[in-house]
Amino acid sequence: MRLSHGAYYLTRYVDGQQKWIPLGKDFASATARYAELENIDDRGIPEKKFSELADRFESDCFPRYADNSQRSFRSWMKPLRAVFDPVPIADIRQMDAARYLDESKHKVAANRQVSLLSVMLNEAVRWGWIETNPLRHMRKNDEERRRRYLTDEELQRLIDAADFQMARLIRIAYLTALRKSDIVAIQWKDLRDGALYVVQQKTKTPVAFSLDGELGNLFDELRKGRKILAPYVFTNKHNTNVSDRTVDSYWWKVRNKAGVKDVVFHDIRRKRLTDLTTNHGESFAQKVAGHKDRKSTARYYTPDVIKITLPA
Repeated sequence: MRLSHGAYYLTRYVDGQQKWIPLGKDFASATARYAELENIDDRGIPEKKFSELADRFESDCFPRYADNSQRSFRSWMKPLRAVFDPVPIADIRQMDAARYLDESKHKVAANRQVSLLSVMLNEAVRWGWIETNPLRHMRKNDEERRRRYLTDEELQRLIDAADFQMARLIRIAYLTALRKSDIVAIQWKDLRDGALYVVQQKTKTPVAFSLDGELGNLFDELRKGRKILAPYVFTNKHNTNVSDRTVDSYWWKVRNKAGVKDVVFHDIRRKRLTDLTTNHGESFAQKVAGHKDRKSTARYYTPDVIKITLPA
């Protein structure tokens, strides 16, 4: 219930849009009307269904996340809605989420969906819709961490199989360890004062990479190869920026041509952070990655073999 200009209102989300329902100016009568409309129980907690939680989460919380995260959330939200939409969120229990995990054919995707459900229930606690999140500390399906290490020889084969722009995009991805979404968002104005300035979309971490050496040379080659200099560094035939999905499409073609199997674009970032950890230490790799937590960087460390020098 909200007070605005001397009157009380109930706000609801309908099809993702916030609606204000007038309750009157008298507090007592407004409270009674609010309780009636919201089906508030004896504890003073409104009975909200998952569909209402999903609507408000999409409207209020999605904008806080990067575009890639929003796309992932939307894909994970669809199966959650199919199961939980009519269910009052106060009735969701850990056993319900466990059954959801057990019955899903896609165990890793189900883990992500239940993690999103838990995040949503945390927001419901903040909004006063439930008292506690029943999914806190819940054990999900076991996952095997991806350990694919892209070798130097494989990386070079991929570069050799790519066209002019894609080859340089791959090399820049390796040197900077930037995520795909951050690379396609680079504009020429981001290159200034001898550095490439990037605010990472996922973590919001600002980083500046020196343009000395190979990184600067790669951007010089891209600039010289353009007849028309568009705002974005990586462009399509219409001189607009390529999307990360377009990069995926190119990537699969390059991968097949190079004959490098079982490799995804993100493995370039894993390789770079592994190489940096091996040669310069975990602290330096964490700085390049833009991670706030050391454990995040450590999860990327996947050398093809751990080399050990035994003492004499």
